[in-house]
Amino acid sequence: MARLCPAPLPDVIAIMVSGGSDSLALMMLAQDWAEEMRKDPDNGPLRLIAITVDHGLRAESAAEAEQVAKIAHDLGIDHVTLQWKWDGTGNLQAAARAARYSLVQDWRRRKRPEIGAILVGHTRDDQAETFLMRLSRGSGVEGLAAMKALPLSHNAARAAGAAPVIRPLLWARRDALRAALRARGMTWIDDPSNENEDFLRVRIRKAMVDFEDIGLGTDTLTRTAAHMSRATVALWARAADVAAKVVSEPYPGVLRFDLADFGKIEEETQLRLLAHGIGCLTQAPYRPRLSSLEALAEAAFAGRGATLHGAQSFVHEGGLILVRELRAVADYESPADGVAAWDGRWRIKGRRLGEAVIRPLGAQSLAALDLPKGLPKAAFQSYPALWAGPALVAVPFLAREGLCAPQYETSAEFHRSILSH
Repeated sequence: MARLCPAPLPDVIAIMVSGGSDSLALMMLAQDWAEEMRKDPDNGPLRLIAITVDHGLRAESAAEAEQVAKIAHDLGIDHVTLQWKWDGTGNLQAAARAARYSLVQDWRRRKRPEIGAILVGHTRDDQAETFLMRLSRGSGVEGLAAMKALPLSHNAARAAGAAPVIRPLLWARRDALRAALRARGMTWIDDPSNENEDFLRVRIRKAMVDFEDIGLGTDTLTRTAAHMSRATVALWARAADVAAKVVSEPYPGVLRFDLADFGKIEEETQLRLLAHGIGCLTQAPYRPRLSSLEALAEAAFAGRGATLHGAQSFVHEGGLILVRELRAVADYESPADGVAAWDGRWRIKGRRLGEAVIRPLGAQSLAALDLPKGLPKAAFQSYPALWAGPALVAVPFLAREGLCAPQYETSAEFHRSILSH
């Protein structure tokens, strides 16, 4: 914690606690650490708050959240429960994981902005299981890299108004944490879904018992993941260097890859730059599958556009143009008040416009605009525009721009955000 926590120490640190052994051990150890920190008069009144996300997937979940609240109270830690309801779409475990982080960060922004860090209880065992899960899906170097105790993008998270997520238990084995809990007389909740072999992680966890016999134990797998992390740092350094030469951002949210120069670089860097570009445009937490990125690159070199992960590509005048896909934002609307973030990337203040809103420009409105040369008109279909009812009022950087003051998120800028890797 001393190595990972922001300096100076925040007044409040949150802990995500499900009630399982890993997160309960984290809460117990964090309280031990906080008590030591409070003894130093140079530290502020450090407080902890435990956050439980009730996914509502089992009848017992509400009672389990109350059980966690009692344990937290006995330790002298505040507690809050956040509710989530699955809409039934997509992969359940992936949706629940994404919801946990988004719910906690959103609640922090609204209710407790003084929280300066969020702790999660991932362990060495989780590291090994994640490595094998990604290996089973054919992930490349990026996917096989180890989770970071403090992600390299933590400064970007702060800039975007989020609290950094810290994993202080990645060195620890689950068995050791359970032994520590038993020594304190503490019991944890065993989620029955941890035995449900419909989930890939459960099947891998059980298979790992046999992997030990052939030298593929947790320590070997986590070492390999660490090697992949080291390789990833070097690959991102190469990508950032190449990006300065082959990728331009003529307008915020419009990326142009020079295909002649792009074709001269190694395929790993090509795919890395495409994945980064898509991530900037969509703000998605996960990159597309490797096979999908390969298909996008192949289409580009064959002169064809494509859609992927909420982004759209066009081949135009020797360049691959990458923008947000119109279909992905067709129904998005935000007030033009300079505060609300449209598509997670744009904040636009309408000047002297009253109740103007931000919606995508759309294909039909393009015809009346004098758009930049060298870029296909269709690339601006998904661009944000200011509307007063059905009337198009202004388009940032493109039409009557004096009527709006746009801000584009730093985390979405291709060249600035690539350095966060």
